[in-house]
Formats: sequence, structure tokens, C-alpha cells
Amino acid sequence: MPRRESKSKDRAYTREEIQKMLEVTNDITDKVIILLFSSGGFRLEAWDYFTWKDVIFFKDGDSYKGASLLIYRGDPESYWTFITPEACRALELYRENWKADIGVYPKPDDPLIKSVRFPVIRRLNQKGVRKRIDKIVRDIGLRPPLLPGKKRHEVQLDHGFRKYFNTMLRRAKVDYLDKEDMMGHKIGLEKHYERYQEEDFERFPEYQKAIPFLTISDDERTKLENKKLKEEKSEKELLRAKLNTIQEDLETVKQWREISLKFEKKNNN
Repeated sequence: MPRRESKSKDRAYTREEIQKMLEVTNDITDKVIILLFSSGGFRLEAWDYFTWKDVIFFKDGDSYKGASLLIYRGDPESYWTFITPEACRALELYRENWKADIGVYPKPDDPLIKSVRFPVIRRLNQKGVRKRIDKIVRDIGLRPPLLPGKKRHEVQLDHGFRKYFNTMLRRAKVDYLDKEDMMGHKIGLEKHYERYQEEDFERFPEYQKAIPFLTISDDERTKLENKKLKEEKSEKELLRAKLNTIQEDLETVKQWREISLKFEKKNNN
């Protein structure tokens, strides 16, 4: 069952630390785990539930806008969160690698991440995920031996991602109730019924505010910024064209009014 959270003094991972994690691993499985963890903000136990049908991609032509992700399917604690376009691309690459290994693409009911220890498709469960993250975090120097008297590390292996997610959504000024819902927190409100169409996921526009904050790669964030500037430029050009059209219409009306007044004056004479 999903575990309840208790208040603790440990901190979130920083973006720079997550970048280092991605740099020290060449394994696409590790990259998917890191990017889904950091952009989805779910708890470690969720890896025991994920299947491919739990991911609903949102696309704009050939590019990803993001995706919805169902947490704890079939459990009373289930809820929806989202992942970034960066995480979507990593997951798509993982899917292609899956086909290269197995010969076919994963089925909707297949586990989202499979273990490489078995010749048949078996889930990489939370224990396996934790072992992978532990190795990566040690490789970047974030898991030194505990000092005498200390029982916890500065950053918790899995919860550090969840705290990062929470921090970035706050920095992006995502609506508080939407943020809490995306983290699966019970806030005393009736949960919305959400279906498998993008327009039904009411919180996605709020999540989109946080995508630049949740994107890990500097190159990816630069692309997002350039895309945003391009869209803003297009909006300004469109507005300028509309203003020019309105001005031309007003000039036409003014000319017709002058002609009308001249004609009326001539008839009066």
C-alpha cells in the first residue's frame, strides 16, 4: 500500500544533482526512472503498479506536450499526475529499446519498466528501482557513510525527487489545490472524474507552468525558452496584424463618412 508521509528535515535534490545523475549513467532505464521520478513527483511504491496503459501522451504534431500518469491503478489512493516532454522522449526511447530486445512493442498491461534479470517480462519493482538510484547517487557522491549519531542522509533516495517536484511546482506558482492533487495529497475536496482525453485533464495547463522548472537538461530548457519566445513573437505579430486591419477599417469608415457628408451637403444645396 502507498505509505503515508511524515514531516522530515531532509531536503530535495537540486537540478544540478539530478543532471549529474543523468551524466553518470548511460542506461536508458536509469534515465527513465530519474526523469519520471523528478517530473511526476510520485512515491517509490508507485513503481509496483505502473503499466504502459497508465501513460497517456499529449502531442502537438510530432512533438510531445507532456503526458498524464496514473498512480496506483486500482488502489483507493490512486490519482493522476503528469510528466514533462523530456520524460516522454526518454520513455519513447525506452519503448524502442524494448522492441529491440523483445521483438515487439510493450502491451498496455505490461509493466512500464521491466527487469533485465529475467528472460521473460518481469516488473522492475520498487526494490530494484531503489537499488539503481542508490548506486547512481553514490556515484555522484551524495551517499557518504553516515556520521556517528546520524540516522538519515541529507537527501532521501526516492523522496528527494518528490520534494524537488513539490518545490518546482511552488516556484512555478501552480495553483495550490492542483499541486496537492498532483501529489496525491488528500485535501478534503471531492476528487474529479478524469477520462482519457487531454481536455478532461483540467490540471494539465497548471502543470505546464512548471514544465520549464521540472525540465532537467539545460539544452531542453533552452529549447523551451526559445519556443516560448517564438510563440510570444507570433502572438505579437498576430496582434499587430489585427490592429493594422482595425486601423485600415477605421480609415475606410472615415473616408466613406467624408464622402457621405459631401454628398449630403451637395444635395442640400
